Amino acid sequence: MALMMYGKDGAALEADHEKLEANVVWMDLLDATAQEILLVERVAGIEVPSREALSEIEASSRLVRDDDHLYLSSPVLGKPAGEGHSLTPAGFVVGPKILVTIRYDELPSFDSVATRMETDETLGSGFAIFVALLESIVERVPTPSSICRPPLKMSRRRSSAAISKVPSGREATT
Repeated sequence: MALMMYGKDGAALEADHEKLEANVVWMDLLDATAQEILLVERVAGIEVPSREALSEIEASSRLVRDDDHLYLSSPVLGKPAGEGHSLTPAGFVVGPKILVTIRYDELPSFDSVATRMETDETLGSGFAIFVALLESIVERVPTPSSICRPPLKMSRRRSSAAISKVPSGREATT
């Protein structure tokens, strides 16, 4: 249960920061409490989607525009659990000034962008952070070659026999 807030300079902000509304560009909810959700809704001027809403399967529910905010939900690869990765719902609310993210599991992509904010001056807006998060999420998606089984290996004798057959079914002369 955590609410992390970041300012334009990449510094973490506290909920009692005197000019929170003017300085915050990213509010990251991780399995948030009701009190944290209320704070985000007040500061960002949005309604934070529920876990059920973020888990919607329907494509029409995944991307919604509401006034000047864009709501996006998507399953994201979480940390590896045993033999494979798990999917967890994540939500993004992109506004003209603030990005709000909603998640229920720790996600390495979010941690890496938060760390980058400390030194990367280009991450001074909610939209720039949103793009950086998407790039980081996509970079972590396994390629088909990394999740597919390796090709079946045949013995030299079997592969020679298979190669000696021609498409028409006739034996090739060697």
